[in-house]
Amino acid sequence: MKFKVKLRRFVKINTLRLKKHSPEILVTAGVVGSVGAAVMACVATSKLPEVLDECADRKEELLTAFEEGEEVGYTEKEYKRDSAKLAIRNAWEIGKLYLPAVTLELASVSMIFASNNIHRKRTASLAAAYATLDSMFKEYRKNVRETFGEDIDHDMRYGVKHEKIDITETDEKGKEHTRKAKVDVIDNPDDPNKISDFAKFYDESCKGWEKNAEYNMMTLKAAQNYANNILRSQGFIFLNDVYKLIGIKPTLAGQTMGWVEDPNDPFATVVDFGIYKTNRANRRFVNNLEPVILLDFNVMGDIMNDPVLNKRLKRLVARK
Repeated sequence: MKFKVKLRRFVKINTLRLKKHSPEILVTAGVVGSVGAAVMACVATSKLPEVLDECADRKEELLTAFEEGEEVGYTEKEYKRDSAKLAIRNAWEIGKLYLPAVTLELASVSMIFASNNIHRKRTASLAAAYATLDSMFKEYRKNVRETFGEDIDHDMRYGVKHEKIDITETDEKGKEHTRKAKVDVIDNPDDPNKISDFAKFYDESCKGWEKNAEYNMMTLKAAQNYANNILRSQGFIFLNDVYKLIGIKPTLAGQTMGWVEDPNDPFATVVDFGIYKTNRANRRFVNNLEPVILLDFNVMGDIMNDPVLNKRLKRLVARK
């Protein structure tokens, strides 16, 4: 009994593994099969002259039989019928040489297409799962903003905590006074989880960057305003379009991620580069102490596949 249970478990686990790796297995089998089909076709071609000689001999025999058989009533009509049958037979003999290679090649191509189909289905499933999670996360943040306000949402998103510290000041008479001051503190500001996957450094690798922080601030503000003008004029803007404005190379995600204007409130959606995010690096940039800044864009989501953003796009098109 225990053996049967173990055997059943073994079969199910390995079936699951095969299913998981089926795209790789199918592609590998398809490539190997294609190579095998090419080898088989070469072998068949080496046998082709012999088969062609046999076909020519049979055709010659039939012609001789017709020429000698006119005296015994072998008519031209019967000769044409037998010639047609012989042509079919000869074609079959030649086809038999390449049939295994063609069959294997078709099977190999089918495996590759099957692998691609599995990948497409899995990608669609992942996209649907991402859209669901993204929608749930946006709904959660919306509820937080409506209940607690924008500041609480910002602090929870980026792990900002408010602490009170003692500050000692000296008045005009030279006396020292201590007072409590409220400051923002980020838990582990270098933690990559505190920034999005679309954040980029604006540094010497970007076109238009200067060693002067003040110039860079003016460039970024101008680019941010221009991006918002594009959003207002056409109703949407992709992340790659924003990247291009500040000399950052486009990305695969940037082809679909972006912003969509709300038809009911055009100014509710804004493109924000995250210049004034509460972290050590941004503070140094804003205070003209450091010319490099980490930009964390407030991307709305996948505007090509997100159902909510798609509805906005459709309403915008209908309105125009």
